[in-house]
Amino acid sequence: MSDSLTHALGALVRHHRAALVQVASSMGLRQDEAVDVVQDAFLSFVERPEWRGTANRPAEAERLLHALVRNAARNSRRRPHRR
Repeated sequence: MSDSLTHALGALVRHHRAALVQVASSMGLRQDEAVDVVQDAFLSFVERPEWRGTANRPAEAERLLHALVRNAARNSRRRPHRR
């Protein structure tokens, strides 16, 4: 990953992490589960080829991250291993 992409990803994490954890928490996850879901969502985000293009389109990046967190939170609630 280039330095500019690393910087862009770091900025996205710093800017959106707290709000994304809140989204996951509002969907019924405990704080630790919400943090895990957000980390998984960021991993899914960078595995998508189109994420590189969102560095210059912050609204698109935010929309995609929120969708990934919502989906991951729903999937997490369905897992039988939840405490």
